[in-house]
Amino acid sequence: MSDTPALQRLPLKQLSNNPWQLWPLDPDHVADLAAEVAAGAPLPPIVVRPDPQAKGRYQIAVGHHRVAARLQLHLADVDAEVRDLTDLEMARLAIAENFKRRVPSAIDKAHALQRLTAPPFNLSQAQAAGQLGYANKATVSHLLRLLSLPAPLQAHVHSGALPERLARGLVSVARSLPQVAQTVAEQVAKSDEKESTFDDALAKAVRKYGRPMWDAPWPTGRGGGAWTPPAAALPYVADAAQKLGLTTLPACQGCEFHLTVHGHHCARPACFDAKVVAWRWAQAAQAAQTLGLTLAAPGEAVKLIFDGAPDDKRRAEAALKSKDVFTREHLRLVAVTGKVRDYDFDARARADLLGSRFVALATADWPALKKALPAAVTAQAAPPPEKKPLTPTHPDQQWKAQQAVLKANQAERTRLITVAAEVLAPLLPDHEPLLKLIVPPWMTRDAWKAAKSLKARKVVVMADLLDENGADLLDTKDQRWNTPDGLRAALVALLGLFKKPVPAALRLPPEPKKVETIRRVVSKPEKAGAARAKPGRPPRKAKVPKARR
Repeated sequence: MSDTPALQRLPLKQLSNNPWQLWPLDPDHVADLAAEVAAGAPLPPIVVRPDPQAKGRYQIAVGHHRVAARLQLHLADVDAEVRDLTDLEMARLAIAENFKRRVPSAIDKAHALQRLTAPPFNLSQAQAAGQLGYANKATVSHLLRLLSLPAPLQAHVHSGALPERLARGLVSVARSLPQVAQTVAEQVAKSDEKESTFDDALAKAVRKYGRPMWDAPWPTGRGGGAWTPPAAALPYVADAAQKLGLTTLPACQGCEFHLTVHGHHCARPACFDAKVVAWRWAQAAQAAQTLGLTLAAPGEAVKLIFDGAPDDKRRAEAALKSKDVFTREHLRLVAVTGKVRDYDFDARARADLLGSRFVALATADWPALKKALPAAVTAQAAPPPEKKPLTPTHPDQQWKAQQAVLKANQAERTRLITVAAEVLAPLLPDHEPLLKLIVPPWMTRDAWKAAKSLKARKVVVMADLLDENGADLLDTKDQRWNTPDGLRAALVALLGLFKKPVPAALRLPPEPKKVETIRRVVSKPEKAGAARAKPGRPPRKAKVPKARR
C-alpha cells in the first residue's frame, strides 16, 4: 500500500464499486449520510485505486455509502484518496468496511474467510487468520465449517437464534442426517435455555437415528476404536462406501461423525452399518484361513447349510469331516446377517463349530453335497408339532378367567360407590373451590373433566371420599369392603349412619325361604308289622312283652 496517498476531486461517473464487496448498501445509512451532506457536514474522503481494466476510471476501496449519498443528492464529484492497492488489499479493506458498519455474525466472518481462501487469493487458513486478526487457524477452520450447514441452519446462526458453538456441533449431523439437524436447530432457536435444549434434543435424535458405539462388534475403546476394514473385506462393502463417496471406511476414532453426546454415537448410520458388514466378512476370512475353506465371493450364489440351528449341526460336522476333495472345494464360509447377540444359542453354536459367531457355512453345489453325505444327515428335520388349542385348565386360560372376574368386580364396585355417592352428594357444600380443596381434581383424573355441572362434580368428590375413607368411617377390620357383596352391605350401613334412604340398587336381595319337610317317624315294631301284612288285610299288632312279676 502506498504511504503517500494523493487527494483528488473525482467525478462520480468515473467511479465503480469494489469487486470484492460482500454486503449490499444499507438504504437507511445512505439516507443519514445524505442528510449530513445536505446540512453541510464534512465527510471524510473515500479511498480508491486506478481501475486496472479501464484507463481513466477508479475502483472504490472504502466509501461506497458516501458515494451513494452524493448520488442521491445529485452531486457531481467527491474527494478521494488515490492509492496503489493490490487485489488482496482491496478485499481486506472491503471486509474491514463491512465489519465496521455492523457487528458481523459467524456466517459473515465465514463468508469473508472463504473469499480469502478461495481463488484468486488461495490463502492458507493460517494466512487468512493473520489478514483478519484471528489468533490461529483453528478459528478459521471452525468458521468455514459453518458454511457446510444447510441454508435454514445458516439463517438461524446469522440471526443469533442458534449460537455458533452449538451450530458447530450440528455440522457432522447435518451432513448425514440433515432433517435431524434442522429439527434440533429449530428447537434451540425457539428455546430460551439453548444449552440444555441442544443437549437434550441432539441426544434424543442421535439415539433414535444414529448408532450407539456399544453395538459395534470391533474393539471400540475410549475414542470409538481405530479398526478399519482389511483388504479382504472391502469388496463386500464397496457399493456402500461408493454411495458415501469413500474408497474405504474410516476409523471411528477421530471421525467427525463420532459424537459424545450422552454416550458415544455414530451420526453416520450408513457408514456404521457398512463397517459391521465388513467386520463380519473379515471374521469369515479369518475362519476360512483357519479351517482351510473358501470364502464366498461377492455375489456368489450359495446355499446355507449351517447357521447355528441344532438340526443342521450334524450335516455341517459331516461336511467339514468329509475327505472328499470335491465336497470341500464347494464349501463356502459366509458372513451372517441380522443381529448377533452373545447369549444367542445359534451364535454360540457357530462359534464352537466354525470359530466365530459371525460366520455361517454354505455350499456352492448343494446337489453334489447331498449325494456325498449320508442320507441321515441330509434329511430335512421333522416339522414341529402343531400347537393345540388352550384348554380351560391351561394356566393362560385360568389367568384370563381370573382377570375377567377381577374386571367385573371392579366395575360393580365402581357402580355401587357411585350410587351411594349420588345419595350422599347433597351433604357437600355448593362451592366448587371448596370441593377442589377437599379432593384435588388431579386425584379424580378424567372424572372431574367429564363432570360438567356442579352437581355431577359433587358426586365425583363424594365417590372419591367413599372409596378412600369409607372403610375407616365404618371401622371395618375385615375384607368385606373389597368384595361386591360386602361393599353393598357396608354402603347400606353407611347410609343408615347418615340417616339416608337406601336406593333400590343397593338393597340386598331377599333370602330364599326355607321349605320344611315333615317326616313321619315310625317305630321299629310298627315297621315290622307293616312288613308282614298281606295285601287286603290289616296289619298285625305287634306283641307287647308282658311285664315280669
